[in-house]
Amino acid sequence: MIMSPAKARTRNGRGLTLVEVLVVISIIAILLTLLLPALRTARDAALRVACASNLRQLNHVLLMYAQKSRGAFADPGNWDDSFSQPGATNKRVELYYIHKGFRDLLVREYNMSRSSLYCPTNPARDQDLYWENTDHWGGYVVIGYMILAGRAPLKFTKERAMASSPGFLGLEEISDPKAKVVAGRTTDRPFYPVLAADVVRSYQNLLYSNSASNHITAGSDANGYLPRGGGGTNVGYLDGHVAWVNRDEMGQKTDPRRRQMYERGTLNLMRYYW
Repeated sequence: MIMSPAKARTRNGRGLTLVEVLVVISIIAILLTLLLPALRTARDAALRVACASNLRQLNHVLLMYAQKSRGAFADPGNWDDSFSQPGATNKRVELYYIHKGFRDLLVREYNMSRSSLYCPTNPARDQDLYWENTDHWGGYVVIGYMILAGRAPLKFTKERAMASSPGFLGLEEISDPKAKVVAGRTTDRPFYPVLAADVVRSYQNLLYSNSASNHITAGSDANGYLPRGGGGTNVGYLDGHVAWVNRDEMGQKTDPRRRQMYERGTLNLMRYYW
């Protein structure tokens, strides 16, 4: 029997049935389930690389500044009043605060951009309040990385660093009383040869991934240790290289001693890890 052209078009051009549509949707859902973890992993890896690039640039700039200053690193906390206006003597100990004068120097003389001073895993930190508004912090700005090199309370021996006011505790791992804690000069051989690192800290023993910590997820560290888990942090070292430190290695030791440090003399306990 010869089918009419109209009937042929109707049969060949029919739409999908409900069952066929559901099968297609199910296949797409399965493919997305398989692909999303891989896409998330790729995205995290890309952010980690971008963060490491920022830290590498910051490390390089810190070393360049020291070369011009007879080997001495700048003190971002401004304990030596290098960056204060006349009569301004306010100082900060928090590792993610730097004096606005030092920040402006990094931008003006070393061509560091605003985006390079914030970790891409924590875009909430890159906001005008932290970058420009210094009314709350007396001439200081908040950046997305911790600068340890040159910090006056941390460039002495363990005992002096712990005794200084304000100082840092939690340095029990350092057994050599003559070892410097972090680098004050390029010629130092500090116990912690760290120039800068991701902002990884806890406030009152709670980690806040959306506002305080980069590359790790939120959780409780009531015992003073980071919870075990994935993620980690980028760390820049005195010799200029940048390395990824797994979360399980941050502030963790097999014995009760801890590597992290925390501010002394404060009611709101602040711990720092790398």
